[in-house]
Amino acid sequence: PLLMLLWVAAHSKKNLWLKLGIAIPVILGAVWLSYSMLAGVHTRIDAIFSDITQYAHGNKDTSVGVRFQLYLAAIHLFAEHPIFGIGPDEFRQAMPALTASGMLTPLGGLMGTAEVHNEILLKCAETGVFGLLSILSVYLVPIFIFRRSTKSTVPSIRVASFMGICLVIGFFIFGLTVEIFNLKMTATFFAFTLAVLMAAATHHEAPDTSQFQNTQIS
Repeated sequence: PLLMLLWVAAHSKKNLWLKLGIAIPVILGAVWLSYSMLAGVHTRIDAIFSDITQYAHGNKDTSVGVRFQLYLAAIHLFAEHPIFGIGPDEFRQAMPALTASGMLTPLGGLMGTAEVHNEILLKCAETGVFGLLSILSVYLVPIFIFRRSTKSTVPSIRVASFMGICLVIGFFIFGLTVEIFNLKMTATFFAFTLAVLMAAATHHEAPDTSQFQNTQIS
């Protein structure tokens, strides 16, 4: 839904508020229909609210509850080691101590040996403020470059720019609940696609000098 709104807003500035006024109800309606008609969507959304309710009542061993535990553990480790973090791939090694201290349930500690389920918090815990700056740069620097290119008068450059923004925002959203760059294939796809779109968005053809040269010869 967020990327659809971005497309509507970026496609044309003409009658922007009218387009958003139409797009937002349509998107909300599509979400409601998905919830009403698709059993998988219905079950997953209901599970989110159920897990949050159980977490509030002390049951932390749910899908959402385990994620909350790991997020708090990552923030705790970052607060203790804010500059350099605890070291790459050391988050899983910290699970036994955090479980023994009561910060994590046994299930939470077990799940923490796999991943934090948040790309930004992982970098904070394992590589400190430098890791935080690096992962934010992965998202913010390309968006800044693409944002400048959206003002181009060349349609192909604008399209590449908006595609690049959607790519980065999409990966940012996914990275809020999973360590998306852990898989080499995913990281390679992101880097390669980003490079291609960046080249297209920042490409500027050389000016046509033939007319100037003809004038000089004449």
